[in-house]
Amino acid sequence: MRVLQHILLTGLYHYLYNLVFNAIGNICNVDLQWSVTQELNFSHYEVLRSHNASSFVKIGTVQASNGQGEKNYSYIDEQLTEGEYTYKLKVVDIDNTFDYTTTKSVLIRCEEEALTVFPNPTSDMLHVNIKSVEASYYVVNIYDAVGKLVMSTDAELNENEYKQLTFSLAQYSNGFYYVHVISDGNKEVYKVLKQ
Repeated sequence: MRVLQHILLTGLYHYLYNLVFNAIGNICNVDLQWSVTQELNFSHYEVLRSHNASSFVKIGTVQASNGQGEKNYSYIDEQLTEGEYTYKLKVVDIDNTFDYTTTKSVLIRCEEEALTVFPNPTSDMLHVNIKSVEASYYVVNIYDAVGKLVMSTDAELNENEYKQLTFSLAQYSNGFYYVHVISDGNKEVYKVLKQ
């Protein structure tokens, strides 16, 4: 947590306590969130973005609420292309003096993977994330290294539905396992190491 305090030459006291700033990457956008526990005599926050972590441009302004108690703010940077973005806030007083927050960097993607299998390697739990583009029926089979079926489940998903299936490999021997995800005649195979 960071405390920004300003005492101006005019004798007007400005303070901003416990500014916490986060940047969360989503599909083709970044959700910027920040909070403070108290504000007094602050004008606004300028949201700044950079592609190279050195040259920043202003992309938005959020007015300060001022007063006692926690204040929560957010700004969504939308319609981005894939890549790494760095953000910071310019915190502006009512007399236009200012300070900056620390920077936050985010790597975003613009295509959501339909299937992910993780963690790999694993010592116990294995997760299969499925994001359906259209209504589909999925079968997930897990085979050991010699081709013996050790686990199986199925899931029916609606259009644009997300589901996480979780398996425990704790009772099985260390080694390689093969996760087969089958839907509409298509099959994807993932090799997973249990150690």
